Amino acid sequence: MQGDQESIGDESPTGVRYQGIVKWFDVVKGYGFIVSNESDGDILIHKSVLQEAGHELLYEGATVVCEAVRRAKGLQAVRLL
Repeated sequence: MQGDQESIGDESPTGVRYQGIVKWFDVVKGYGFIVSNESDGDILIHKSVLQEAGHELLYEGATVVCEAVRRAKGLQAVRLL
């Protein structure tokens, strides 16, 4: 799978960098999704990633930049930039 990541976005030691738009984020559920033209699917973002960046929520339609890694179920954000 590493080869797949290299063809998408700019690679960093912890993941691949993506710019996208927040599709939705549910504070109660604790997660949401980002849509990016640079990825082959939505990017899951968990509230713990937001907390590490000093945020509590994301607004629908907001533009964000994150680092994501490919997991069994798809891309998951590991860092909000």
